[in-house]
Amino acid sequence: MRNPTSPPDEAVLHSQELFRAIVSVLGRHLDADFEVLVVAALWCCSTWFSDQCEQFPIAHITSIESESGKSTLLELMSMLSRRPIVSSAVQPRALYPLLHDGPSLFLDLEPSGLGKEMEHILESGYSRFTSAVLRQYRGEAYKFSTWAPKAIASKAPLPAALESRSIPIRLHPRRLEVKKVKVTETTRQECKELQADLESWTKDRQEDFRNAIPEPVPGLSDRANDKWHPLLTVSILLGQRCHFLARGIAWKISSKANPPVVSCDGIEIMERIRSAFDQEISGVIATSQLLEILNEDPDCDGNPISSKNLARLLKPNGIRPRSTRLPCGGNLKAYHRSDFEDVFSRPPTQSIPNCDASQNATAPKVH
Repeated sequence: MRNPTSPPDEAVLHSQELFRAIVSVLGRHLDADFEVLVVAALWCCSTWFSDQCEQFPIAHITSIESESGKSTLLELMSMLSRRPIVSSAVQPRALYPLLHDGPSLFLDLEPSGLGKEMEHILESGYSRFTSAVLRQYRGEAYKFSTWAPKAIASKAPLPAALESRSIPIRLHPRRLEVKKVKVTETTRQECKELQADLESWTKDRQEDFRNAIPEPVPGLSDRANDKWHPLLTVSILLGQRCHFLARGIAWKISSKANPPVVSCDGIEIMERIRSAFDQEISGVIATSQLLEILNEDPDCDGNPISSKNLARLLKPNGIRPRSTRLPCGGNLKAYHRSDFEDVFSRPPTQSIPNCDASQNATAPKVH
């Protein structure tokens, strides 16, 4: 991850507070998985930086059943995004002049109701380079921009060309036992205030966004990495832990490979272990030394990792400390880099925090 201008701690803390508030609003009104709320919140934040993006993914809000909250999520996301235009029926000719102002477009309709011209608008508007169409308007030829963040709520799949340019935000069928708050005027006022906060926040973070360049997620195609780029860039502004979380979610949603074997409490642990081995020429690190390195992290919050916890985390991957003979005689327990090579070569994942944000008004902390 290349981040030449790391923002000060206060800026990160303010960013995290704002992001938690967005996730909290979504979670109060939707029966959705935490990672769904994170993706929706990151997409909304990204719309405010769309002027600096080269590609921008379509947010496809979908579910296998009706009444899963698709329209609710579309409405909430529209109220948190930059210059929203919401519609359930669109005539392309009416849309062209509106896209000139760089809005965020929200469509609540099934793909069968799009039509070929509308499909072309959505497809071409994914990339800034191709985001233009020539059309006759009021008797004259005009070049119209189709560049804009776009979200679609539909039960049916999108056409293949649009699907490859979209990030699916999948909602599960609503559970009757889960009571959710309806969207009211109070909700809309809260979203309006958050929208104003987002506008103010992004004005101060444009340079940070421009300089924060996320590394490609291993296991994802070039197209998949391109469409996740805006969301992962925003996650950098929210701190390392949120960035790791976002990368793990991106891999889980968009990778076509088999699930990775890493099953520890966050890929940040594996990344710190990898970094430790990169600095150890011998390829062997004593258990006590590795624990000292891992527990140097300020996010431990007084709960250091013990040798038993570390062994438990790594056991599913077949990694165990080995009894290693010292040059001066004697033995100690140590980890060997050769035992980690298979795990290090696999795509990253990230366990979801032990907090169901969809069940609580307050979202989990993002560090």
